[in-house]
Amino acid sequence: MGFEAIITFSNERYDKLGLAVVNKRPTPVKVTKAAGAKVLEGFYEEPSTVDYDGIVKSGRGIVFEAKSIASLDRFQLKNLKDHQVEYLLKAHKMNGISFLLVEFRKQHKTYLLPYTVLRFFWDAYKRKLGSSIHISDFDVHAYEVPSKRVPVDYLWAVERHWKASGS
Repeated sequence: MGFEAIITFSNERYDKLGLAVVNKRPTPVKVTKAAGAKVLEGFYEEPSTVDYDGIVKSGRGIVFEAKSIASLDRFQLKNLKDHQVEYLLKAHKMNGISFLLVEFRKQHKTYLLPYTVLRFFWDAYKRKLGSSIHISDFDVHAYEVPSKRVPVDYLWAVERHWKASGS
């Protein structure tokens, strides 16, 4: 099962448990050629925002981008787009919970990187001072996401970070 499918399943469980309602955002695509219900050709009409958005039990909004890395021990920042980071910033400024969720498949680890930490690395990337975030930086600056209530229990990390930071 792919990372997004596991997140979707986790989100369905969160909903059933009454903890959150979080949905995958569709990417707007203009279909130019189809055969029945099958899309043969198309293009992205506009940049999407982030992969997931919703609301947690406390009433706060939650938005995040999810990425899966097959074999490397670092997350390449070029895999994010400006509009995605800016959307995370908008949510952060509105007191929303915003973060990057990264799966390192080879290491069997998933991390939640809060927006404020992501922004530090992103700004360095934009100034050409770094192109990636090493897994050791995730160990220090992010939260390893466990499998507890759901397979990818990112709300466990959300509860720890946002409660600890008081924001």
